[in-house]
Amino acid sequence: MRLGKSVTDPWYPSQRRAGAVTQCLSLRTPNALRDDSGTRNRIVFAVALLCLMLTLLPLPQSWSQSPAPPSLEADVARLLQQLKDPDPALRTSAAFTLSNIGAPAAAAMPALIVVLQSDKDRSVREAAAFTLGGIGAPALPTLIAILKSDKDKDARRGAAYALGRIGAAAVPPLIAALQSDEDASVRAQAGGSLGKIGAPAAAAVPTLMAALQNDKQIDVRTSAADALGRIGTLALPALMAILQSDKDKEARSFAAHALGRMGAAAAPAIPALMAALQSHEDRHVREAAASALGGIGAPALPPLLAVLQNNKQIDVRTFAADALGHIGAPAVPALIAALQSDKQIDVRGRAALALGRMGAGNEQAIMALRNACSDANGFVRACAGEALKEMQVREGGTKRP
Repeated sequence: MRLGKSVTDPWYPSQRRAGAVTQCLSLRTPNALRDDSGTRNRIVFAVALLCLMLTLLPLPQSWSQSPAPPSLEADVARLLQQLKDPDPALRTSAAFTLSNIGAPAAAAMPALIVVLQSDKDRSVREAAAFTLGGIGAPALPTLIAILKSDKDKDARRGAAYALGRIGAAAVPPLIAALQSDEDASVRAQAGGSLGKIGAPAAAAVPTLMAALQNDKQIDVRTSAADALGRIGTLALPALMAILQSDKDKEARSFAAHALGRMGAAAAPAIPALMAALQSHEDRHVREAAASALGGIGAPALPPLLAVLQNNKQIDVRTFAADALGHIGAPAVPALIAALQSDKQIDVRGRAALALGRMGAGNEQAIMALRNACSDANGFVRACAGEALKEMQVREGGTKRP
């Protein structure tokens, strides 16, 4: 039985390697040993252990660095030729297919860089950027150079996107692009890529804060806020400061949304968000604060319940009802109470829609919504009917018309 090579050969398919191990485990012992159960068990255990060790041992360096097999080299060559095809759809397909080949696709890096810098079709350039990001460290120096100095904004934006796939090593050039690139789309992509990198991009928090507060382009500010939310709690103090004291209402709204993206980790911001919900003069800031509280989840449940039950402002109660719908089942009794008894139809309708997010398994919510379908107010009836449809969609039932 040829198990040694099949288990350890680096080009042997993983499924067949697993099969080889199974074959090891099913070895039969010689007839002379079948009557000695203790000896037989020890031999089977030893063979099984040996096979398991063979699958776990690291491959020799000379094996792991072996050249790509001929079939992969042929595939790469074919795809490189396809990158020159007159049809942009075929060029796009070739670039994306290269991303699935893995390390051997590094041979295509020079051609992909040419595509990124000079192809006339945007989809082809975006596909090349995606694949270059997947190649990783070997592409890093060239991508940084493109981001810093290429005259074409689309090439710089593609480089910024690709760098976001590479990770922490790409943070410094992305910070520089966010700070100084003359094109807003490049700055926005740099911010988005920093957010994709996440917590390892913590060094970018001051630059992202500055972009959120000062950049004149809405896309850049939105991207910066989203990135701060993705980086996580390291950005929490800065976001709370913007929410509480920034003079720009859009900056406050963006900060609130970023806090909501952090989930329960943003619980320390609940008092500041509650203050914004109940007292900020701008409706959009109040709505963003409520959305963030819904994103934080269970820690925000008690103050939101209090607002829904007691606040005198219609829109504040409406926003609270919507936020409670994102928190889930613990909010159902309060939402039912608002649906049945709030004096404002806007609040009742929003409570109905919030109940629709609970899923078809919540009988209490279903019963309340069915009853509301007979409400005297047409708006409430319509919201209740829409909520019941939403429940079916969430449970994989009837599709929306």
